[in-house]
Amino acid sequence: MDNGWIKLHRKLLDNPIFGKPELLQLFIYCLLKANHEPKMIIFNGQEIEVTRGQFITGRNVIARDLKQKPKTTYNRLQILKNVEILDIKTTNKFSLVTITNYE
Repeated sequence: MDNGWIKLHRKLLDNPIFGKPELLQLFIYCLLKANHEPKMIIFNGQEIEVTRGQFITGRNVIARDLKQKPKTTYNRLQILKNVEILDIKTTNKFSLVTITNYE
């Protein structure tokens, strides 16, 4: 895992997820997991470009990392997707998560 830091803008205080600790935790987790530079990776035998602000995962991985049930994690990811904080492209093997306003 890369060492480093992330920036949080003070506008986060005005975002509705700030008042929802479980959504804020998931958002910060996504920020910490996101690539800070583009990378080519091999996943299940295929090469995939993962750009800045994206990462590959699955809800079971996130659920394990955050000590949640997978269904709870899925529901929270969908909320962040619905409020356009995340974009999630899902296959039967993985999900490509993109933080929509990473820059």
